[in-house]
Amino acid sequence: MKRMTLMALLLLTACSNEVSVLTAADLAPGLGLNDAQLAALEDARKVCPGLDDYSPDLRVVKIDVPAIAEPIIFAFDIPGKPQHVPDTFKAWGQHCEIELDDDRASASKRVCASACLRRPFDGDGPPYILN
Repeated sequence: MKRMTLMALLLLTACSNEVSVLTAADLAPGLGLNDAQLAALEDARKVCPGLDDYSPDLRVVKIDVPAIAEPIIFAFDIPGKPQHVPDTFKAWGQHCEIELDDDRASASKRVCASACLRRPFDGDGPPYILN
């Protein structure tokens, strides 16, 4: 019975169309996000796949959605000893801010761009353009 349950679970996982099963509560616990902030978080997840991959290490500290046409500011912290963010990024203890505009996303630091994109960032900056 256990074997069939495990096989069914693996099959469902392989066939799932879901990009991520993480919720806003997983990524931003305790922030009490409103609808605009939840939408901004979903936009950030599309631009920054590292938010999902490294979520056990990251702590979302701010999602600022202005009322007028200004960039959304999304901020997260990386702990001093991350378990999931690769050491090669040298991201220990970093505070990262990502600006999301209609047609552009940028990071405040090269290390933040790397964590966001899940690969060493090799572009020019600042700002470090993500898309």
